[in-house]
Amino acid sequence: MYLRKRVLYLGVILSLFIAKHTVSGQRICGNGILEPGEQCEGINTTKCNACNISAPYMCTNARRTLSNSIGQQIEWQNNASVVGGRQLVLLLGSDSLPIAEQCTEINMGIIGELYSPLVETSVAKDFFYAISTCKFFPPDTYFEFKDSCVQTPLDECVAGLSECDKNAFCIEPTNGIGYS
Repeated sequence: MYLRKRVLYLGVILSLFIAKHTVSGQRICGNGILEPGEQCEGINTTKCNACNISAPYMCTNARRTLSNSIGQQIEWQNNASVVGGRQLVLLLGSDSLPIAEQCTEINMGIIGELYSPLVETSVAKDFFYAISTCKFFPPDTYFEFKDSCVQTPLDECVAGLSECDKNAFCIEPTNGIGYS
């Protein structure tokens, strides 16, 4: 008798648990599924706190106008007619409005600085991105990305792009572009 009551009790508890976690439209933080209303999904609370993106992280498939606000989803698409052969595209919903930033924990990265290329070639200019996203941007001539979203002057000597005599030395101008 005791065993039957115990099994019945466990059955009721299990059915209540299942009902609680399968109600249609209810989101469950930490279940591994990115559901409507969740900004992110994961188990690491430093990146994804209560299914909301926590600073200093952001989605690698997003751009932000401010570093501390939720951004918009983006996507890289192949385009042979642009520099680098790839183009950044803003994703739009069925209502033609940008889709809010959402990602799983594995698609999160550290927020970088404001990306401001000298030559505008895409929708990328003047937004914040995850540092890991910026490495896909084509750098401006004589510049490079070094674990940042800010371009730094390319060291032509180290990159093997200079045609100087090995015994000569280069003087970098104050603007950091090229050598004399």
